[in-house]
Amino acid sequence: EGNLRLAPLVLDEVLPLLDVNGVEGTLRGDVELAGLPSDGNVSGCLSGEVEGERLDTLLVRARLTREGVLVDHVQTRLRGATVTGNGSIDKTGALDAILAFRDADPSSLPWWDAPAGMPKGALAGTAKLHITRARPRPSVRLAATLGKGRVGRLPIDRATFLLHAPPG
Repeated sequence: EGNLRLAPLVLDEVLPLLDVNGVEGTLRGDVELAGLPSDGNVSGCLSGEVEGERLDTLLVRARLTREGVLVDHVQTRLRGATVTGNGSIDKTGALDAILAFRDADPSSLPWWDAPAGMPKGALAGTAKLHITRARPRPSVRLAATLGKGRVGRLPIDRATFLLHAPPG
């Protein structure tokens, strides 16, 4: 048990201790730990970079298990959007999450290259996300429900969509 100041934590050096491999990035900030790496709790306030994306602020509360990490609560600002939710990361690095978001710009989503000419916008809603690690790009499946927002000049009252980006 104790508090830890990360200055920085290099993810691909530490996460293999939890049998999570292949996640690149660095995090800085304060973390509170209790228990063991295979049966414990962690909470923290961090910032840094994960898989090439800058995290302004990352608040997290999670449980560490032999199977991976169970995230009870996460909140972050990423490319101007606010995201909250929960989920899990298994030993292979696969991520499953249920998220709520606001102020997301479809022309500038993290870990995704928008098609040429994608208009800017402001989206809010909920999403179920599944990411499987692969090189050079992970496989991403996103099922989302949008509330009031806009894409370019197009107003949105409500919409649902499914996005699948295969690896490679």
